[in-house]
Amino acid sequence: TKLNLLIANQDNSLEMDHIVSFSNGGSHTFNNFIPSCKKCNHSKKANKLEDWYKQQTFFKNEILEKIRK
Repeated sequence: TKLNLLIANQDNSLEMDHIVSFSNGGSHTFNNFIPSCKKCNHSKKANKLEDWYKQQTFFKNEILEKIRK
């Protein structure tokens, strides 16, 4: 339990992010989740994944195409 709490507090820990945010009508289903680092997940907030991703310095069109599939 202590280790899990330590990992959860790290900025580079992974979280499950909604592709379409729940607040925008997205579902809690497997095909609407994508792994995301904690920092990215929190900065994306309720924005559309594609819109948010295109603004990032690490954006790559080939990765976006994989996300769309």
